[in-house]
Amino acid sequence: MISITDFARDNGLTRSWITRALRLAFLDPAIVEQVLAGKVPADLNLDALRDGDAIPPLWADQRKMHRIGIGQ
Repeated sequence: MISITDFARDNGLTRSWITRALRLAFLDPAIVEQVLAGKVPADLNLDALRDGDAIPPLWADQRKMHRIGIGQ
C-alpha cells in the first residue's frame, strides 16, 4: 500500500493537494449529479469543494451546506 506522502512525491504534487482532492471521493452522489447537470449554485466549484470544511461526513449536511435539494 502506498502512502499519501509517497503518492504525492511520486506524482510531483503536495500531500495537501492530494488530501484535498481525496475528499471529493466522499461527496454526496446527489451533489455530483447536480454538478454534472449544471444545477448547482455558482459558488459551488472545485476550489470551494477542496476547502477543508466543504465536505462534512454526512451527505445531508453536505446538501444543506451547499444548498442542494434532492430531485432538483
